[in-house]
Amino acid sequence: MELPEKIESALVAYLQAQITAALAPEVSFDPATQIHAGETDQDIDRQIIACVCDDAESEYPLGTGNFWFPININLITPVGLLTESEVGAVTPLELHRSLAGLLADAIMRDDLVAQLTAAAADFTCLGLLDRRPQRAQDNSLYLSGFTFRLYAASMAMV
Repeated sequence: MELPEKIESALVAYLQAQITAALAPEVSFDPATQIHAGETDQDIDRQIIACVCDDAESEYPLGTGNFWFPININLITPVGLLTESEVGAVTPLELHRSLAGLLADAIMRDDLVAQLTAAAADFTCLGLLDRRPQRAQDNSLYLSGFTFRLYAASMAMV
């Protein structure tokens, strides 16, 4: 598995554990099937969290095999496509905001580096920089997420 895939796998495993533990029982969101690694060409017909690791920016220090990667994590809520059972007594925006809050809590943890390292084999997260929240909305979806830079090694370090 290539390093970007390991990073995406660690992000998915970590977020699945965090959101499953914090999710209210009445919220219709299944972290096991609705948190995805990488980009998708499938139609988005329900809420998803997409964890995308872009191409490496630079190796630092040179010759070490440690790289900086830009990361994008987005919660996408397709407004018009939610069913009555998914929405229930709350509006799509309220549903989106509740999950966006859980995502923010997970990404802003002080021990995120250690949590990501523990979430995947043969991978070490060495640091994070520039965690930035982002939001967007159009007629068909709500989007909330984070971008940041992740410094990683493709092996487990002792």
